[in-house]
Amino acid sequence: MKTAVDTSVGAARTSVYATIRISTASILAGVVIGLVGGGFRYLLIAANHGRDALIAWAHAWPFIGWVAPVALGLVGAGLARYLVVRFAPHAEGSGIQLVEAVFKRQAKPSSIIVVPVKFFGGLLSMGTGLALGREGPTVQMGAALALWISRLFIRDEEDRRIVAAAGAGAGLGVAFNAPIGGAIFVFEELTSSFTPWLLVATLSAAVIAVWIVRWMLGNEVDFTVRQVELTYAWKIGPFLALGALLGAAGALYNAATMRLLRLGDRLTKLSPVQRAAIVGATVGLAAWFVPALVGGGEGLTQAILSGGYTVGAW
Repeated sequence: MKTAVDTSVGAARTSVYATIRISTASILAGVVIGLVGGGFRYLLIAANHGRDALIAWAHAWPFIGWVAPVALGLVGAGLARYLVVRFAPHAEGSGIQLVEAVFKRQAKPSSIIVVPVKFFGGLLSMGTGLALGREGPTVQMGAALALWISRLFIRDEEDRRIVAAAGAGAGLGVAFNAPIGGAIFVFEELTSSFTPWLLVATLSAAVIAVWIVRWMLGNEVDFTVRQVELTYAWKIGPFLALGALLGAAGALYNAATMRLLRLGDRLTKLSPVQRAAIVGATVGLAAWFVPALVGGGEGLTQAILSGGYTVGAW
């Protein structure tokens, strides 16, 4: 009987200590992710403003001004791709897919070198006009930073994975100023599980990280939507049709993207850096004609939500 009691007490102490270690690592990860993610968002905003100012200035020379945004896109995309090829090949792409593959045990976790590469590569590519979401870099940086910090406090590999998942959720929360959204991402898409330790770790990291970003950038929602009026149930049909249409459009878009990626891989005579530079130059040329269509698309999304664009914006 005494042995059973001792075992139970020991297990309880182990559980308490594990919770403390996981919570401590998650809170520290949230602090670091908030600072890094907040700095990333601040510099990205500055880069977007700088790009728009450059395009506006270049339009003073209608015949040769297009060279400026084309050169900007070429150099930015080329340098971003060079950083990935040279220092961290696992930093390519969005980053979210790799993080998901890690938690499915289909890939190895990213090393800490992915953080500076993703940080500066993201600024160079998105800041010069590439249509990429800021959530990809922040999620991958968050997971890498959280895993790095967890190694200072935690020995158990599974507990480290919990903290890393919490860091990924904090990264998504930082991207959209939405800690609950970051937590849901972890439970639903990343781990497909819900445990008390994962809940504590994820909420700790996400809340702290988003609080720091709000302290740095202000507590403003990313998108504002006009008040929606209630409607009758029988009027739901158009919304169902819209959902089906958007689902089909999304599937076609994903298929086209994958085909273009495979096509790019077949251009073996061009190096990855050269291919990226060509894409960047093409985006820069598009920015010369329609500046609102390049970049992450946050401004365009808000304009659509405010009724500033219709289907013609496509």
